[in-house]
Amino acid sequence: MLRKTASLIAGFWLVVSAVLWLSQAQIAWAASCVSGVNTQTLLGKTLVPLTDLGLGLYQGYPGGLYPNSQNTRPGNWETAGQQIKANIYPRDANGNRDDVNGKIVLLTIGMSNATMESYGWQMASGEPLESFKTQAEQSGLLSAKVVIIDGADAGETAELIANPAYTYWDTAKNRVTTQGYSLNQVQAVWVKEAVKQPAAQFPGETFPASAQRLEGYYESIARNIKTYFPNTQTAYYSSRIYGGYTVTDLNPEPYAYESGFSVKWLIEKQMNGTVANNYNNLNWDVNRGAVVAPWIAWGPYLWADGLNPRSDGLKWDCNDVANNAHSCDGTHPSRNIDATTGSTCSGTSADPTGQIEGGIHKVGRILVDFFKTDTVSCSWFLGSPGQNCLNPASPSPLPSGVTGDVDGNGQVENADLILVLNSLESSGLCMTGDYNCDLNADQKVNMIDAAVVISHLIPPVASPSSFPSPSIEPSPTPTTDAALPLGPFNPPQVEYGYPFTGGFLDLKISTALATLASAKASNMHVFVHFTGGRSNFQTSTGAFDLTKWKAQLDNWKSLVPQIQAYVDDGTITGHMMLDEPQDPNNWDGNTVPCSDILGAADYSHSAAFWPNMPAGAGTHATWIADQSCDWLSSKFDFTLTPYTYARGQTYQDFLSANLDAASRGGFTFYASLNVLDGGTTKGVEMTQQQIQDAGGYFLCNGANGLTMWKWDSVFFGRTDIQAAMDYLNARAIDPSANCP
Repeated sequence: MLRKTASLIAGFWLVVSAVLWLSQAQIAWAASCVSGVNTQTLLGKTLVPLTDLGLGLYQGYPGGLYPNSQNTRPGNWETAGQQIKANIYPRDANGNRDDVNGKIVLLTIGMSNATMESYGWQMASGEPLESFKTQAEQSGLLSAKVVIIDGADAGETAELIANPAYTYWDTAKNRVTTQGYSLNQVQAVWVKEAVKQPAAQFPGETFPASAQRLEGYYESIARNIKTYFPNTQTAYYSSRIYGGYTVTDLNPEPYAYESGFSVKWLIEKQMNGTVANNYNNLNWDVNRGAVVAPWIAWGPYLWADGLNPRSDGLKWDCNDVANNAHSCDGTHPSRNIDATTGSTCSGTSADPTGQIEGGIHKVGRILVDFFKTDTVSCSWFLGSPGQNCLNPASPSPLPSGVTGDVDGNGQVENADLILVLNSLESSGLCMTGDYNCDLNADQKVNMIDAAVVISHLIPPVASPSSFPSPSIEPSPTPTTDAALPLGPFNPPQVEYGYPFTGGFLDLKISTALATLASAKASNMHVFVHFTGGRSNFQTSTGAFDLTKWKAQLDNWKSLVPQIQAYVDDGTITGHMMLDEPQDPNNWDGNTVPCSDILGAADYSHSAAFWPNMPAGAGTHATWIADQSCDWLSSKFDFTLTPYTYARGQTYQDFLSANLDAASRGGFTFYASLNVLDGGTTKGVEMTQQQIQDAGGYFLCNGANGLTMWKWDSVFFGRTDIQAAMDYLNARAIDPSANCP
């Protein structure tokens, strides 16, 4: 709280000081530096870079740059790129190979940001040293055969240049020919585009329709490139930098962020085409039919959430868009602040001791790093065909030769995923040198590596080859395992899977998505709990406090879409809102009022969370049904009811009474066994036979699943208990075939 207050005070004085001496445009820019530091501050929700979103979802659509939430090119697309690379070589003016005098033209295509970043348009002192072109030429790495030409131009946005008859294409061609080169020598392009004033041009159009519109423009641009520059082999597309500091409606957030999905979908559309539709009219390969477009791949992904650094450290601050020539609009990248150049936008004086990097240099630097490391571009860009690229961006071969095979046994299994997940915090076996968990060779073990493993464990998520209307949501990928949920409370991830088909997970925000990803990969159907221990939502006297409970659930709002995906695919069976509301000893000597239980269920089912996630409680169905609330018309969905032999009730009578109560109340009944201290005497473990008798009876006679309190490695590691789990697993998998 103190840190937040200090930040607000600092921001307040920044604006006050601006008012004292800046112009109106500069005042607006300074204010945007306070309000736009990240999307949470700007929009009230945190947008996650596609490279970090991974298996998570944005409004129902998965992250990652490529299919299956991966950030590296799939094997088949890498192969296609390597094949097309063979056609990039020095050419003469007629397009014929000329290794002595020929050239390879790398052309940039796009609007004002693209031209500034690639060559430095509209800079008072001419071409700035920080542009992509100049950095590449001065690096000492660029091949003498490669010529970088800026074909981008101010104001030439995607909706305009999608038209093949638009005058922009004359401009782009003239940029090549006036420098003494031929259109036949253009062989690679970098494209960066956006729609101008999207909210004003297309009122009421929001994601995904707005991003689908841009994707359509991207398609047309790719075909136009091939039409006017017929030897273009590869087109690298980048989406926008952060747009949260803008003071105009030119291309603000979330449009800048969402343009990443447009690039992602463009590539997937080309990948998923067929011969019959000429690869969605984006065919790049002469062996597959009429060539109408270059091979398309991601260039550098440039978006980061303002001052929130993404996993590789990239972030954007106000000095990156402090562009004097653009009236401090917060949209266009800035020059460096060095010994001769200050920024009147920020009031930053010239820096005689060094320089503050501006947005133009930052993007230029990122572009140079990309082209010298990308496995398709590096050999011709660096001028040494076949040489090892500098810091290759693609993953190194694993010892087993199988992508995702962490332990090197020649197979991709749950054990590989567990090794990665257990090493997310820079600990675990992956850090000992015995295993390779860094599957994308970025010197980190993170969810990107987990996604690589998962993509080989589960069927790939289909990428849309054609896009639905805005009202249609993508179909979730269903799990294939229809077993009843069976498993203990909070087993370690290494124990997910056989003999367990489910269980109960007490989720933590920091690890929830990794935990659920592992559960999904193991075909688990799990109950989840979000609000922590009961002390988080009790009054000072120990009573249940619905307001505090809601506040705990509010902490999960940033992960609602990602968690929803696990509801839709069946990984999450239900939300257990609280445990033992019937026991006065847990509260303040009273039971939890049924009105509060219903209030919690209503909140869990609200539009802010998960309307279709079943909500229930760990309690006796008989107690719930006897409370004076209208359960039949409520949003209360299930009970998870514990059984112990020590209570003296037979398991047959227990099941009968609770199934009857659930029927009267209109909710679902799940059973649970207190295996650690629910034997014949309280505090004594259940035996193998007791577990098989009660658990098997429940699964075979109407209980919709079975959990066990709770995981204990010694208990569940015993051979007799393992035999009991095998017995229960057969009944959970197929009750009709394996029950008496």
